[in-house]
Amino acid sequence: MNLLYFLNYIIFAAFLTMFILEVGIAILFTLFKEYNEKLRTILMPLWGITGTFAIFYIVNFEATYPPLLPLIGTAYALPLLIALLFFISRNAMLAYSEYTGDQRNKSLYTKIYSVSALLIALIVTFVLASGTSGIGVNTVDWSLTLSFINLFPILVFFSIVSMAILLSSVVIGIKELLRFRAVFSLLPYPLMGIAILIYLPYLLSSILSMGNMLLLVLLLLLSTALILGDPTRSRAKGIAMALVFLSILFFGSLEYPYFFGGKINVDNYLVNSTTGFYALLITLIGGICLFAALSFFAYVTYCQKPFKQ
Repeated sequence: MNLLYFLNYIIFAAFLTMFILEVGIAILFTLFKEYNEKLRTILMPLWGITGTFAIFYIVNFEATYPPLLPLIGTAYALPLLIALLFFISRNAMLAYSEYTGDQRNKSLYTKIYSVSALLIALIVTFVLASGTSGIGVNTVDWSLTLSFINLFPILVFFSIVSMAILLSSVVIGIKELLRFRAVFSLLPYPLMGIAILIYLPYLLSSILSMGNMLLLVLLLLLSTALILGDPTRSRAKGIAMALVFLSILFFGSLEYPYFFGGKINVDNYLVNSTTGFYALLITLIGGICLFAALSFFAYVTYCQKPFKQ
């Protein structure tokens, strides 16, 4: 696997893991009003971290695949613009809900935020699933067709929702959902398996590689530890985060190097070797600095006594 691709996908997996946690929190806002303040305490610092990683990923993607980003932008301009509108709504409603003193308005803003976050997740899932399967994308003129809406992204979306509920319920400590953690931790695998079997059967051969087999075994061990262990312990949060993060990496490893249903080999769009060296250097230095800064931020936010109280 190309090192530039691997590093870029690690950044993507980190971003998506945190975004999945936010999607889970958005779902829990609508289901458990009694946990709203606790959910808000986790969410308010999280959305800044998620946004930072999103920007880092897009900039790194541009540096890694300069010819590919304009083509993707052309193909997905409409759904991404719609997602941007909901992104603005998400940010505005979250800010309004934090600073309003009226409980009725806070509840209304929170509901609008939750709907906006879920719609962003749905649109992004359709875009990512389309980039994987190639369904609904004409890679000759890079335009979308009506087949963009199909069963594949729907299966992927419900897989993400299952992971989101699992991750958020473990991190927040939602006892009503923790009893169903076995369902939420295992459900994504058959859903993704069905999606791959129907639409991307050529990926099945990639599972047999040694690296992917080891990664799959590790995922099963993490799922088992989460199911059989005490979900209220601090280490359960780390296991849940690692499970989601490694699941995303596993799927990325299966895909490499072909995307859009095998039509596009991403290695053909990689930056040239000279520029690639500097892109790799900046990614490593920037990634280390970003990880260190955000780790300190997360420690101060989530681990200091004011948060625990």
